[in-house]
Amino acid sequence: MSDNGSVVALPQGIVRSGVQSIDLNSLKLPKKSLPLRAYSMGAISQEQIFTLSLLLFFAILLYGIQTFLHKRELDQLLTQEEIIRGRYHLPATSIELKSILSSLEKVEREQLRMREVVEYALRIPLTSREHLELLRIGKRLQLELLVNSKGRAEIVKSYLGRKLRLTKIELRDKKLFVECEL
Repeated sequence: MSDNGSVVALPQGIVRSGVQSIDLNSLKLPKKSLPLRAYSMGAISQEQIFTLSLLLFFAILLYGIQTFLHKRELDQLLTQEEIIRGRYHLPATSIELKSILSSLEKVEREQLRMREVVEYALRIPLTSREHLELLRIGKRLQLELLVNSKGRAEIVKSYLGRKLRLTKIELRDKKLFVECEL
């Protein structure tokens, strides 16, 4: 006997003589049958697949809406940025903006330091007959104080020396002239 190109030797009693053809119309099949999905090995039912599909669709839809909203907000911010640049005549490059910002921060630090110095100078502990006659702010802070005595002038000098860099102190009669750095 030859089977798919292989020669097999079998006893003659096993092999029937002649090949019989099967008539498919004459076959009698059982009336009860199982659907093909009963034989499938999948663990997910059709309803679960439908539910997962809906969840995936809604996730994609929400992602699309969120992306659209973010894009709209970004466009609004860019428009506002252009309006601000036009209103204040700001340069377009970030290097120029950083340079302007650093110079303005330097001015801010100087102004804040000047305010602290002036505030400290205005809080000098004076008696009822003593007063501040002159306060001049330039490159240096200049003060003229009318004090009662030389001892009071020393108290004022030590008070100012705690926080300020004094460059010049002079007492004439009862007037104390003080100059300090800002």
